[in-house]
Order: sequence, then C-alpha cells, then structure tokens
Amino acid sequence: MPKRRTEESEEDYLKRKMKRYKKKLEELSMKDAVEEQPHVAEKEIVAEEDNELPEDNVLIEDNQLPEEFLLALGSEGAEKEVRGDEIRPELANRWIKLMSNGLGKDAQEAIFKKYPTPSNFDSAEAPKINPEILASLSQRTVKRDMRIVHRQNLTGKVMCALGKTLTSILKGDINSKLIIEQVNDAAKLCAEIYYQDSSSRKFFALAGADQTIKDAVRDSKPDKFLFGMNCAENIKAAQAIKKTGSQIKAADPTPQHSATNTKPSKQQPTRKKQGNWRGPPQQFHQRARGGHRPHPTRNFEIVTKALYDSVTTCKSDSDKELRIIMIELHLRCVTVLTSRPKYTPNMANLLPPPEKLDFEGDNATIALRWERWKRSLQIYLDATEIKGAEKKRATLLLLGGSELQEIIYNVPGAYVDASESNDVFKIAIEKLDG
Repeated sequence: MPKRRTEESEEDYLKRKMKRYKKKLEELSMKDAVEEQPHVAEKEIVAEEDNELPEDNVLIEDNQLPEEFLLALGSEGAEKEVRGDEIRPELANRWIKLMSNGLGKDAQEAIFKKYPTPSNFDSAEAPKINPEILASLSQRTVKRDMRIVHRQNLTGKVMCALGKTLTSILKGDINSKLIIEQVNDAAKLCAEIYYQDSSSRKFFALAGADQTIKDAVRDSKPDKFLFGMNCAENIKAAQAIKKTGSQIKAADPTPQHSATNTKPSKQQPTRKKQGNWRGPPQQFHQRARGGHRPHPTRNFEIVTKALYDSVTTCKSDSDKELRIIMIELHLRCVTVLTSRPKYTPNMANLLPPPEKLDFEGDNATIALRWERWKRSLQIYLDATEIKGAEKKRATLLLLGGSELQEIIYNVPGAYVDASESNDVFKIAIEKLDG
C-alpha cells in the first residue's frame, strides 16, 4: 500500500480509501467465488485495515530501504584503501631510492651548508644537554641521544629550507626553478629521516634474533615490508647454507684398517670388576667452581680417604700384601697433609656477585637503586672476606661496570692513589654518595 501523504487532510484521506474499497469490491464481484464465499472480500478488507501504518510511520517496500536507513546500517564490509592522485614519476623514482638507500653524508653536509640557521629561528638546531646532566649519563645513553640530536637537526634544516621558500613567495619574489630546488632539498632531508627510522626499526627487530637471520636480512632494502618481500626466501637460503656447512664440518673421517686385518675389530665387552673394587671417588671427576683444578691439598685429602676406605674393607688373607701397601701409602699421605697448610677454598669463586648497577632506569630513582646496590656490594665483600681498601675499590669498579667506572674516573677526587692515610674505597663511596 502507498504511504499516507502527510500534507493531505483527513477528508481527502477518507475519500481516497473509499475509492480504493469500491475498486476492490468491483474486482471481487466479477469472480464466481464471491457468491460461494461472500466473506472473503470482507476478510481482505479487514486485513488491510489492520496493516495500516500510523501516520508517523513510513511503509518500507520489499528490497528497498530509504537512504537514511542505509547510512545508519553503515558499510557492508571493509572499505577499499583510498589512494591519492599520482605524483610525477621523476619525483617518485628519486625519493624511493633515497628512502631505501639514504642520502649520504656528503649530500647532507652540502644541504646543511646551503641552508644556515636563520638569526631569528634558533630552534632549528637541537638543544644541547646540560653539562650537569651529561656527567651522570652512561656512554650508551649519550650515543643514543646523539642519534636523536641528528634527527632533530635534519628536521630543523627541513624547516629552514621551507621557510626560505615561503619567505620568497610572500615577498613576491617567485622563481620557479629556485622554489623547486629548495622544496626538493627539504624532501631529500625528509627521505633521510625516513631511512634512519627504518634502520632503527631493523636494529631493534633483530636485537634478539639468531646471527644467521641477522646476516641474511640486515642489508635487505625495505619496500612494502621492512625487510623486503623476499625475506622468507633469504632466511631459508641462509639456514640451508648453515646446515650444509655444519654437516661438512662435523663429518667423521673413514676409519683406516690395517692391511693384515681387513675386518674392523669388535669392541671388547667391559669386564666386571672383582673383589673389593669400588671405583674412583666421584670428586676426581669434578672441577672446582670457575673452571680451576682442585687445590693440591684437597687432592691429598681425597686420596687419603680413599686409601683408608680400601684398607678397612680389605679383610681377606689373599689381599694381605695389597692391604700392607695401602696402609703404607695412607701413612705417607697423612704425613704430607700434616706438613702442608690447611686447604681453604676461595669464597670469591663460590659466591655469586651482586647484579650490575642499573643506569638505564628512571633518573628519579637512581639514588634509591644506588643505595640498594651499595648494600649488596658490602654484603658480598664481607662474605668473600675481601680485605684492603685497594681490593675493595677494584671490586667496586669491576662489579659496577663501565658506566660506574666512567663516573669515578671523571668525578674530581673520586679516584686517588693509595696511601697509608687514604682509604681509597671509602673516598670513592663518599664521592658517589655526594
């Protein structure tokens, strides 16, 4: 049914309905079924009246929705990526090469000289770190800051080139060739920034990767992907080369047999030990902590105990001579042990050192981290029985790492020569606390 017109009056609306009903009755009267079932037309008319929509509603026809409903439902799926108009191929080709290979040091210096910093625009140059803060930074942090400073300077030169161009245009001095050159220089610097950011992303992405993968994809040129479209093929090829090389290196030579005996000799079965054989003590197969061999005195202690155990277990008459020899050897070992100083292990090789002092965290909590690490260091010095101010200072420098060494060597009065009146360890700690 057509929707009701909101502009028509109530009288016109009723007349239109009556006309429609009359037309319906005429159609039904022409059918034979009207005489047999006179109530059919009445039912259809009642059904149409029941389906009549209120005045404020809009009747929706099949397979057709109003535009406002379609907007409310939204799009049917993911929208297609919208691309802008193409740029000149001369520009695209040049910029793509710069973004993949970089601008180069000489070209950067030439552009830097071409656009000096304006006298009223000092912000084009990256700000420097305060000397007070610089003295407390690690060498690694300083290097990372230098890379960021270089990127800031590149951005500043881009603004200098664009500023020079806009200034010429605003003055009315329009030189098309000069404007193209200046804008292109700015684009070159932007391409260099893009290249450096891609290199940084490669470095962090490969930080925990296998060396084989690093060598395979480090020099790849980015396109749609950071490591190029052929990244998977390069990795597979590198792994295959590594596997082949390891197989060649690990190949065992063919065993050579004598001319008289062409058949390889079979391995003789291990004979079971008879009598009182107990095997060598387990301590003989162990190394001391840190890869050093056991102390000679400790070896004598092990041999003496083994001989004593063998003597006490050897009681049969057939082993009488062997028992006498063992007793004699045992007495000699006891004599050697009593004449040598007692073995005392080096505790510094047995106890784990404290963790390295963290300089990469928040600068606001560096004082708290230093106090905790200093406490751990003192506990380690007491547990390992390290005596002497010079040994303590050497342990401090060794366990503190290169960052702590840089601070001690650069802070005036922190590293002094040892003397009877100077406690070099205490002086270093006081300078670090201050």
